[in-house]
Amino acid sequence: FSSSSLASKASTDTVTDTSNEVPNITLYQYAICPFCHKVKALLSYVGIEPSRTIEVNPLTKAELPNGDYRKVPIAIVDDQQVNGSDDIVQALLDHGYIESTLESRWKEGELE
Repeated sequence: FSSSSLASKASTDTVTDTSNEVPNITLYQYAICPFCHKVKALLSYVGIEPSRTIEVNPLTKAELPNGDYRKVPIAIVDDQQVNGSDDIVQALLDHGYIESTLESRWKEGELE
């Protein structure tokens, strides 16, 4: 593991939420980023929108939060930063609201 993947894994562990409230999500993205679209696809499937979506300039990256991680996507999920699409998706799947929403959809036989 690289230090950045360990850091993002550590932040993923702290995001797990057992509440059933819609998560507050800020998503830092590039419009054409396929990894950003992966995160947005999960959010769309669950039926929620990020509270804020920040388009990052790919040259300056000035819009990114402070820190060493300088890639997109970055999500702030309930005040915890999660880096990279795989870790963001896992953090979202571990969130109580999203987990219960998906479980109820799947129990009803809705897999679309």
